[in-house]
Amino acid sequence: MGDHEAHTFDMVSKLEPRLAVSIRPIRPADRTLITSAVRYTSDRTYQRRFHGPRPRFSPRVLSYLTEVDGENHFALIATERDRPDRLVAVARFVRYRDRPTQAEFAITVHDPYQGQGIGSRLLELLVEAARERGIPRLRGLIQPDNDPMMRLLRRVLPQARLEDHYDQECTYSADITLAPPRAVTSALFADHRREPVAICAGSARSR
Repeated sequence: MGDHEAHTFDMVSKLEPRLAVSIRPIRPADRTLITSAVRYTSDRTYQRRFHGPRPRFSPRVLSYLTEVDGENHFALIATERDRPDRLVAVARFVRYRDRPTQAEFAITVHDPYQGQGIGSRLLELLVEAARERGIPRLRGLIQPDNDPMMRLLRRVLPQARLEDHYDQECTYSADITLAPPRAVTSALFADHRREPVAICAGSARSR
């Protein structure tokens, strides 16, 4: 995947009066950000994301998470604009090999940045990227007690429906052709040779 331009938007932060966050496609060099974020990420956050214990970020796992093709495996990374070495969140989808019109998405917002609307914005961007890649349906595996993710899903993809339900995992599926496109997302996937564009997200509070 090409090194697309970074785009920024402003959000109200609980940590600072204003927090500027930069969102861009993930790069192989971002593996250091992922390992550094372990210091300020709780076991609960990792458990909700990986559906198990805190992961061991081996070189193989880090390669999988950061070396993506941008078509079948698409991933975005959010960092503090003024501290680009500070990881805020990661969002991705992976297309199913046997069902190329569907993809599974996942989002991690690290603990200090939760509740700022960052997860919602990332999911909106994933939806737009999936549409552009001919993927009309997104699926998410969500633990039944993951209330923040359930609120995010209801806000961004209210058309999502429960598909499967196991003891520790629920599968939700959404036809994203029903969700209206957002003009704010299209610039993120523009030609990477263009200059960065500033995007203001206002003061959304829900994740």
